[in-house]
Parts: sequence; C-alpha cells; structure tokens
Amino acid sequence: MTNHQPFGTTTPLSQSPFLSRLPLFTLNTGGVVNNYPLVAFKPGFPLQAAELNEIQENFAIQQTLSNTLLTNWLTYGTSAELTGSPTDIYTGPGWNGAIPLDPRYVTASTAGVVADIGWYLITLPVSNLKFWVYNDTVFPANFVGIQSSHYFGFSISSEFIPCSNTDTDPGWEFNDQSSGSFESSTCGANRFKININGVLANPSLSSGFVPITRATQTLLRFMNNKLITQI
Repeated sequence: MTNHQPFGTTTPLSQSPFLSRLPLFTLNTGGVVNNYPLVAFKPGFPLQAAELNEIQENFAIQQTLSNTLLTNWLTYGTSAELTGSPTDIYTGPGWNGAIPLDPRYVTASTAGVVADIGWYLITLPVSNLKFWVYNDTVFPANFVGIQSSHYFGFSISSEFIPCSNTDTDPGWEFNDQSSGSFESSTCGANRFKININGVLANPSLSSGFVPITRATQTLLRFMNNKLITQI
C-alpha cells in the first residue's frame, strides 16, 4: 500500500519549550494539512522562537520529501519499461507542474485518471519555485474523448494568511504559545499558503494550472514521458 503521509505525528522541535507548530500545520495532527511552506516575517513585529523552529523543520520536511521522490521514481518501473522503445524512455521527475511523491498516486483506466491523496511537488507559475504541497482529496477526471496533447493537473492558487487576534481565524494559531496556549495580541509572522483547488483537463498550459500528465494519442503519460499505471 502506498504511504501517503510518510511522517509521524510529532517532530523533534515540537515539544516544549521549542513549540514548533509544524505538526499542527503540516502533519495533519489538527485534522487538516494547511500547506504553509513559508513563514512571512514582517518588520516591527516580534520574532518567536517557535517560528524559527518551524522554519528548520519545514526545511527538513521539504528535503526529506525530495529525497524520497528520487527513491520512488528512479527505482520504480518494470524491466519492460527499462528496455522499451525510445518512445517509452522517460527522464527523472523534474518537470514544472505537479509531481507526485510516488508515481502510484496517479492511475488511469477507461473511465479516466485519478490523482490520489498525498504529497505533490508544485511549481509556482510566476516564480518557478517548487514546494511540496499535501493534497488531501482524491481527484478523478473524465478523459473520455480526450484529444492528443491534452493535459491533466491541479488548479492552484496562493495567498498570505495573516496572524489574527480572533480565535476563529486560521491566523490565530500564529500567536505565541509559550505560556501553554495561544495568547491574543502576540502576533508575529504571517504564512504563505498554497491551495489545491481542484483538477482540470486542459488543452493548454494556462495560468494557475500545474500539469501532472499529458495524453499522447490513446496513451496517458506523466510529463516526463513515463506511462501512467493502468488499472
């Protein structure tokens, strides 16, 4: 079975007094993954030790996923794939778009293609920076009558989530918690958030769209030319 969340529920710097919020934000301990890859510091606001620890652990998470990606992709495949025709040769997983941590996240059948729950390496369209983003929804798409060179991928957006003094806002959890609970009016940094809004089957690479696969005649392939697993 594919491991969609390869981490535990705690991290070295999440314990007191270090209080990194990475497990709360990223490892689903709060019931949702928020995908905050960047801590956005603001002049004139206090710096929290917990924010520095969050940065360290966020970097470790991103690095761990990138190393795992290479293991999953470069050793995954059959002897038929490795000895196939030149049209079946594929490169490493480095395209600008959305790259699943494990190629088995994405499958295809006569009914269409499915992007499963799990980590995807997302390229931000404007900056071309790549960040790991957790997709918490199984996304199917109908490829009946798909045209050659059509693409399948995620519709994404990004935003800044501000720190907030209101406990019903997402930014409430950015307040200092060194006393044992979040304290109002102790705001530090905002967070940069990446959202996966759904899937699209597009004839072109439009703005806000990050491709996972493309169609070549009757075949579905990842953007690096690797064939999609058929089920």
